[in-house]
Amino acid sequence: MPTEVLKLADPLITKHKLKDIRMTDTDDTYSWSTSTHILLVEDNQINQLVASSILNNMKLDADIAANGLEALSNLQEAPEDLPYTLILMDCQMPEMDGYEATQRIRAGKAGSRYINIPIIAMTANAMQVDKEKCISTGMTDYISKPVDGRTLLETLKNYLSFEVTPTETIISSPATTPSIERKCTEAVSNQEHIVWDLEALLVRVYQNKALLETILKTFIKDKADNINQLKHAYNAKNFPQVRMIAHTVKGVSGQLCGDDLRAVAEKIEKYASNPDTITKPLDMTDLVFSFEQKMQALANEFETYLSSQSLTENDSTSTQENQLNIDELEQKLAELSAKIKLSEYVPPDSLTVLQQYHEADTELHAQLNTLVEQINLFDNDSASATLMTIQQIIMARKGS
Repeated sequence: MPTEVLKLADPLITKHKLKDIRMTDTDDTYSWSTSTHILLVEDNQINQLVASSILNNMKLDADIAANGLEALSNLQEAPEDLPYTLILMDCQMPEMDGYEATQRIRAGKAGSRYINIPIIAMTANAMQVDKEKCISTGMTDYISKPVDGRTLLETLKNYLSFEVTPTETIISSPATTPSIERKCTEAVSNQEHIVWDLEALLVRVYQNKALLETILKTFIKDKADNINQLKHAYNAKNFPQVRMIAHTVKGVSGQLCGDDLRAVAEKIEKYASNPDTITKPLDMTDLVFSFEQKMQALANEFETYLSSQSLTENDSTSTQENQLNIDELEQKLAELSAKIKLSEYVPPDSLTVLQQYHEADTELHAQLNTLVEQINLFDNDSASATLMTIQQIIMARKGS
């Protein structure tokens, strides 16, 4: 599948320390082993960001590969003293899919140290035949997309080393909320038309509104390409391409709790998987038209939300005074630096004060905004580099 449809993201490379996770369903603290090193193999940028958000809330990080070939390369190039200990593997990807990548890993093509590594399949198809294919290919286990935080935690606990300590300290988690999968799909089963469930998506990304805005903007940016590519593939009767595009959009819209679009994409994927059974071509034509309409409707919902957030932020900025002087800013940045080095969770709301610092100082203001974006996207390496740049700017300001 062409990469312009998938919109690949840059790898988010991070180091691993001993990390704690507190989930509200157990009130226990999980301290993961310092040797924990996860590889997330996923081709779609939105899915990468959501999965990274869930892992980050567990105080876990993952290196990212965009397809099976990149995964093999990551495995081969991993340091001897920090090999990967678990792989989260998407099944359908360009270049090399998860099934072939798994077979190569089991055959030792990524090195003998990975022949028995746990490989957890992530599949948007929950049919028994798909689960059986995952296991027969050599995958260790599987979880369904959209990825649910509780399900992922319980799966990881089966394959990663950790210690458990009872605690009363709780970090926000979707564990006490209704199942996201049930919440996102119950309206469909009731034959209601739900364009977008904002509340459920906020739960999925742990109320991280900065991340939410990023993934909504990514969807809007990719919308026209996905529509045009699907139309072109259908007009050319390239049904494998139609199926792949529909499958990708099905997974993304499900991840974003856009059930109206997900339902249409699922129907198109089903038809395109068995084109010889299509007795009424007009049915498929209608579905392609509906695909465009539903995608536009979902994008409209996202744009309305983003506009409302922009107005709220502008009102807040216009009424708030700058609360940090340069010494307080230095202290704030030192605290952030320590958290980043330990891969600790940084609440997005705690970063707002950085974005409001001295807007007249355009150089420093731009760097602080970049830092906030990198932290919210869990890009710790880039955030550390930006922090060093900001500290150099502050030293120059104080020295002048």
